[in-house]
Amino acid sequence: MRLKEGEKAPLFDVEDIHGKRIVLKDFAGQKLMISFYRYSGCPFCNLRVTDMIRHYPIFEKQNLKMISFWQSTKEEILETVGKQDAPFPLVPDKEKKIYARYGVERHFLAPLKVLLNPALALRALFSRFITMKIAGDVDLVPADFLVGPDLTVERAYYGSHIADHIPISEIESFLAASDERKNFLTRPRNG
Repeated sequence: MRLKEGEKAPLFDVEDIHGKRIVLKDFAGQKLMISFYRYSGCPFCNLRVTDMIRHYPIFEKQNLKMISFWQSTKEEILETVGKQDAPFPLVPDKEKKIYARYGVERHFLAPLKVLLNPALALRALFSRFITMKIAGDVDLVPADFLVGPDLTVERAYYGSHIADHIPISEIESFLAASDERKNFLTRPRNG
């Protein structure tokens, strides 16, 4: 079942590909983006990670933390997407236990819907990430969650096809709104 905005983010206590413990409660008081990708060899997912790495310095300056989940083993991640040296945790969840808590979905038409964006399909086809190894559900659809400092889901984004992640502009809006709230709450008041 899909998460709704305003709900508390489901808790988790997991390890990333480097053995570092990642506990959701430890992110209380911070802005957080939790992303669910397909499998580690997915060219669309790898392109998205490349984009997120490129934007990471900007997001980091605005104190956004990021966690990514993969329906792959630690070894599969290290062999593929792990080579990009992402500055955020890559968490294996081959059994999709955390995926289930966040309501990440599968759609049988999802692989075909990506063809509605031919530029993206071609970008993936000619990327260095193209592989013939499919190590996951081909119809799994990505999902992204923007979580506030109180660990409440402020934005739940469920993709419509296999390459559909929350737009960067929505992440920027979330960060701007969080900064505006913080400034409002810390602004001196006249008496």
